[in-house]
Amino acid sequence: MADLTLSVIGADQPGIVAAVTGALVDVGGNVAACRAALLSGSFAMVLAVSVPDDVTPEDVEAALVPTAAALGLTVDANRCPHEGPDEQGERCLVSVYGTDRPGIVHDATVALAELGAGIVDLTSSLVGDPPIFILGMEVILPGGVTLGRVESVLGSGVLRDLEVSVQPAAVRI
Repeated sequence: MADLTLSVIGADQPGIVAAVTGALVDVGGNVAACRAALLSGSFAMVLAVSVPDDVTPEDVEAALVPTAAALGLTVDANRCPHEGPDEQGERCLVSVYGTDRPGIVHDATVALAELGAGIVDLTSSLVGDPPIFILGMEVILPGGVTLGRVESVLGSGVLRDLEVSVQPAAVRI
């Protein structure tokens, strides 16, 4: 089996996941992992899919053409590199919230990158009235970088105007 990543983006409507996964089943695909979200009326989904060795990313995209055309979706398939950041370090959960301003995600992720930390999962949103910005990340720390160091760099550094919490990741989903 070959591993692919597939991204799907379009205006939200019922049946997108069903249609996309149905087309994947038709080419012998199996969904290993999936993330989907509604972002300001746009539906976005990223899937990790195993397909038979003779199925190419182009074959998957071609199989999805009728679905994409009918639902107004943009689809992109790529082979998985099977090389990525080391996922053996300590995992932690970083929470940031406070008054929204431009650059929060950028500031937080630059600081984490400078520490050598890898981001496994990132979610952000504005909630409430007046709106409060919320950022949540699951992060893998490199050896020698402690939770306290991350909290210090973020909380008293680049994000000192926001509430920052760094906790060990107890359970991985």
